[in-house]
Amino acid sequence: ILSEYDLENADLQGIKVLMLPDVRVLSDRSTEVVRRFVKAGGGLVASGGTGLYDHTLTRRTNFSLGDVFQADYVASREVNTREGGVSLWLAKPEHPILKDDGITGEKKTAWRNPSGPPAERGWLELVSSWTTVRAREAGEVLVQMSTNENLAAASPAMIASTAGQGRVVFLPAELDQAMFFYPNTYISRMLMNAVRWVAHDAPPPVEVEGPLMLATTFRRQPAKNRTVVHLLNDQSSYGRHSIYQKLTLPDHSVTGPWTVRREVIPLH
Repeated sequence: ILSEYDLENADLQGIKVLMLPDVRVLSDRSTEVVRRFVKAGGGLVASGGTGLYDHTLTRRTNFSLGDVFQADYVASREVNTREGGVSLWLAKPEHPILKDDGITGEKKTAWRNPSGPPAERGWLELVSSWTTVRAREAGEVLVQMSTNENLAAASPAMIASTAGQGRVVFLPAELDQAMFFYPNTYISRMLMNAVRWVAHDAPPPVEVEGPLMLATTFRRQPAKNRTVVHLLNDQSSYGRHSIYQKLTLPDHSVTGPWTVRREVIPLH
């Protein structure tokens, strides 16, 4: 996890991919550090309103990294409930980020034609905030989004581009927020594939195979020339992701989420 001070000090040694999840406040200096990082070959995945405010919390008229995102700001939509969802359409399904059974298998297809074969293509459902943008000519729109499944009125949800030697994926549809509140297999695959793509498919420092209930973190200790990997068999069967999953107790107090474990899967 990097702080604003790390960015200000350009302390990005050894980093291949930088993720900016709706990081709305970016100083001019941090913006320039990120820009140079990407142009020198670094990967960037950013979402939402990243860079819409400067270090004094003054609103900018456009993203400070608009030239890197290949997108211009239009408007924002905050979503707090499932009823505020948006639908996604894979505009470039053959792109390496999207060519994944874990993504295409979640599209709404089979039930749309109960009397015949399923449709070849369908929409994906997303519950998250989103930012309406206009894609620039150098930005490749991989995914579009619409509130009513209307392609004619759709706006970019995922834009892929290059800047210098680096690659960039900008997510006006905040997949990172959706993964926190209402996770879905296709969301995690999109995020993971985006990271791999901007990293030019360089292998990650650590890869782990296991059930989705496995939580994994790692820490590098360069001074001791070692990497410490922590495998935690501690994910609730219902997840711990959403502050909106609340439980009302008999005394009318509210807590949440109520984490219930229905099984324990041994991990080796």
